[in-house]
Amino acid sequence: MGSNEAVAVMSKAVAMKQTDSPLAARITLGIVAMMAISIPIGITMQTKAEIDLLERTAQVTNGRVTGTTCSSHGMIHFSYLAGGTQYENSQQSCGLSCESAKPGDTLRVIYSSERPQLSRCVSLESSKNNLTGTIICIVLAALMLGYGIFRMTKFDRPSD
Repeated sequence: MGSNEAVAVMSKAVAMKQTDSPLAARITLGIVAMMAISIPIGITMQTKAEIDLLERTAQVTNGRVTGTTCSSHGMIHFSYLAGGTQYENSQQSCGLSCESAKPGDTLRVIYSSERPQLSRCVSLESSKNNLTGTIICIVLAALMLGYGIFRMTKFDRPSD
């Protein structure tokens, strides 16, 4: 086999490889993408289940600010009494500015009568709105991942 024939065979092999179906690559990348996106989906589903439980079993009480961590997304730490037991939680905002919240300030706490340790210091409507925004972001990320996988695995077919 001469060198010209070897080049022709290699060119054919390269051309054949470029025209192979990208299905295997799409499946592999799709599995990796689903694994990556399953973490935020799981966290979001857990949050939705908690909000649903709070809606069904909501009790309202007054809580007290126990401290703040303003450098970490404005976290407000608070405690509240439910069924004779004191619980503690922390959340962003709580309807108060992190910088202005002082230990001992009173705030409204919504907790579950079934799981008193589950609480929110913001309205459930606000929590549901945040959840809706998160779901929209996850859907958009999934669509972008799908489009990116499709574009990455799209082979340019050689013109004949």
